[in-house]
Amino acid sequence: MISCGEIGGYQAFHSIENDNWNRNDTAHFVIDIKDTTSKYQWNYLLRHKVDYAYQNLWVTGKIVCPNDSIIPIHQNVKLGDKNGIWYGNGLSNIMNVEVPIQENFKFPHAGEYHFYLLQNMRENPIEGIIDFGIKIKKQ
Repeated sequence: MISCGEIGGYQAFHSIENDNWNRNDTAHFVIDIKDTTSKYQWNYLLRHKVDYAYQNLWVTGKIVCPNDSIIPIHQNVKLGDKNGIWYGNGLSNIMNVEVPIQENFKFPHAGEYHFYLLQNMRENPIEGIIDFGIKIKKQ
C-alpha cells in the first residue's frame, strides 16, 4: 500500500498469469487517502501484447470506501482506435497504455479505499493482457 499523502500519488500493477486474464482474477488495489479536499486524476495502466484481439477492455468491479459504501464500476477502456492503431507506446510486441478514467475525482472520506477490478469481456479468459494497473494522482 502506498499513501496518497505529501507525494500526491499512487501507482500499482496486478500481473496477469500467463497473459490470460480470467474473469475470476480480481485486481485488488488499496489506496490510503488522507487529503479529501484535493481533486485527483484516476487512470488505468495496461501492458498488452500487440496481438491482443480487441481495441478495448471492459472493466467491472467496485470501490469500497472507508465508510463501507460501495461505488460500482463498469467501464469501456479504449486501447486503440477503430483503424487498429494502438494508443500508448510500445517496444517490440508489447504496448504500454495509460488511459484516463476520471478527472477532478474527490474522495469523500479519509482512509483506505479498496479497488476490486475485473475484466468483463465476452471471451473468458482474454489473452494478451500482461499487467493491469491503476494510477491516482493529485491534480
